[in-house]
Amino acid sequence: MHKILNLLPITFDHAEAANLDASEHEVHFLYASEGTIDTEMTAFAYGSYLAQPDFLLSYVERAVSYVKKNGITAIIFSHDMASVVASVVCEQTGLPGPSLESTFRCLHKYYSRKTENGNLWFDYIHMDKPSEEWKGKVRYPCFLKAPFLCASMGHCCVTNEAEMEVALVNLERLVAPFFTGYCEFFRRYLDLEKFPLAVENIAAVEELVESCDQYCFEGWMDNNGNFKLCTAGFCEISREKAGRVLHWIIPQFISGAVDGDTYKKLVQYTEEMAHRFGVASTFFDLEFWQQGDELTLIEMNCRMSYSLSVAYRKMWAVSAYQSAVQLACGQTAKLMQWKPSAHHKDGEPISGQFFVFTSGEGKGKDFIDFEYARVGCISDGVYNTMGAAMTISVEEESPVKQTSTVGVRLCDFLLTDSSASSLFQRANEVKTKLLLREEDRDPLKLL
Repeated sequence: MHKILNLLPITFDHAEAANLDASEHEVHFLYASEGTIDTEMTAFAYGSYLAQPDFLLSYVERAVSYVKKNGITAIIFSHDMASVVASVVCEQTGLPGPSLESTFRCLHKYYSRKTENGNLWFDYIHMDKPSEEWKGKVRYPCFLKAPFLCASMGHCCVTNEAEMEVALVNLERLVAPFFTGYCEFFRRYLDLEKFPLAVENIAAVEELVESCDQYCFEGWMDNNGNFKLCTAGFCEISREKAGRVLHWIIPQFISGAVDGDTYKKLVQYTEEMAHRFGVASTFFDLEFWQQGDELTLIEMNCRMSYSLSVAYRKMWAVSAYQSAVQLACGQTAKLMQWKPSAHHKDGEPISGQFFVFTSGEGKGKDFIDFEYARVGCISDGVYNTMGAAMTISVEEESPVKQTSTVGVRLCDFLLTDSSASSLFQRANEVKTKLLLREEDRDPLKLL
């Protein structure tokens, strides 16, 4: 019997753990507080806890103590904050898992770019210092990123200094609670001689990349450096709104534009980046651009992709969560085998995660039909990472205010079908029923 400790659990973790064989894997959950036990939790919701003094430091101590007292044999995690916590807990208890250096390199957008060591121009802006310090070094147009926020929060395309000043004000407001908690954590555990900017209030800024293909490859690396590709997805970016992700499609390459040699190159790049970031004993997913023969990192995530894990189950009856548990337990021989394909064929399962944005302002109820998002869409086959219906990012009475050129994400949803054309047709039908404003509907087109 393996005893697994799930750190900083989100609602997805509970749903996935319930499907494990209880005679083989006993999952324990260590909550941020008693208030989160029966609360629907997302990765971003943990930001409020980071604003509390010593939250991560005390949580690590609780986790280490829990491991020792309860005979825990493996650690599992499913989002970015949990990954850096898990790396410290694993190091202090001797359990298998990624190192803090590897999870930090994945988490922090500036150090991710340094680790890639590619050809893209990048730099940083210190948000606590006068604007004169950055005005002379930024190249426009550029893309501004928070160092460690999820779901593209605060990401912004910037074309001049005036836009940059506004973008930095918006970004700092979003970053503040995360920065406070991470600073305490990194001062205690991270090598600050190697990563001095980890405890500086910075924003990452880099060359704007446009008119390219974007991919996501997911796989795992065991403790001996053995790499296995699980699946590959294709992403479409809005041509009108730089950085706005319209959807992810898996399996990969529904347009059939990637030949076998190119596919091998993409797989090799994925493995190379995994080694460069030093990931081990963990799932990871890599997002990157392709422009001609050049491949450029977007981000590396040192964890499973929970947002697409439910799609795997729908299509192939496999669970990324279960496989991550098996990897953490050293049961690599039992890992469920994916069969990633470079080309989707009609009749085979295909899934898409579709993101719904607005560039408008108002209240949530002005933009989407909440009754359809919560209930009506279920009959149209819509599901999300935690079950049926959509993931809704706004509330009826909550203000929708633009803080990024990407726009405000209203919700997202998944669909599974047996053909790409049918998948896109259904997604457009869902958006038509969901969105109240014609200008937000932006019909999806099969690539």
